[in-house]
Amino acid sequence: MNNELLISIRDSIKSIISGEISLPEAEEIYRESQETCERLEQNSHPENDSFSGWLLYSHNISNFAKLTAILKKTDDVFTKLEYAGSSELLSAAERILRKKKDIIIGSHFCQFRTSDIKGMRHKFFFSHLKIEANEYVIASAVSAVYADTKKFMEIAQLIGLHIAETDANNDSVDYYGEMKKHIGNILKNSLDSGKKMKASLFVIDKAMERFNETEICTIADEIYDKLKTAYGKQSLIVVITYNVYLALSLQDVYISSGTDLSFNYDGFLLKNSKYDFNLSALGDLNKVWAEINKRT
Repeated sequence: MNNELLISIRDSIKSIISGEISLPEAEEIYRESQETCERLEQNSHPENDSFSGWLLYSHNISNFAKLTAILKKTDDVFTKLEYAGSSELLSAAERILRKKKDIIIGSHFCQFRTSDIKGMRHKFFFSHLKIEANEYVIASAVSAVYADTKKFMEIAQLIGLHIAETDANNDSVDYYGEMKKHIGNILKNSLDSGKKMKASLFVIDKAMERFNETEICTIADEIYDKLKTAYGKQSLIVVITYNVYLALSLQDVYISSGTDLSFNYDGFLLKNSKYDFNLSALGDLNKVWAEINKRT
């Protein structure tokens, strides 16, 4: 829901309470607001049902944004890779990027103000990412009043991490689908060779949201390294989200110390919950996915 709609609903409620408008007028306002909400919800959904697409969508919902997009540099031109929200504002973001390219490129964060064709003021956030040989820009059109810079930078950092670990040339990567397929193949090969496996799901307390985007990335790296050390080189450690991690290992080399693992950052204890699953058949993975869905 955007800022203008929230203000409109607030003012309408005040008018109804004060008796300034009639019941039929109030019912009409309700119908119009409901239609607007449904339209906004539909328009905010990602272009593709991918992990990065839902990161874009979540930013729109949580940060009063009408657009969040990933643009990739190709032949010295930044073009849309994936987006969620208004295609009109996407065009506006692309125009700003072309005009302000020298300022945006190399900037961890910058912002500009502009107007859409309806004259409504928007603030545009940009973050430039360089990942290996590729360059990306994360762009968002947000409320000039309520948008949170920190939330934008956090989502830009998470998108960067995701791009670095997936095939960035495919704009419709189904992250969870590919992950499930990969883990399913590992389990199948292990079972075919007569070896059962164990999965451990670690859910870190969301109190870590108190940290900024740089600290969250550092914490995620440290948690991954600690799990890899605890479970051994032959284990598979998967970062589901910044606070959910999956460790997959053979049952006969499962390390009991994993039960007592604790995570700390800068003297702050990161509380975590651990869920263990014995994998003796392919169908046992369904319990793992169900628990992941509850935690993400």
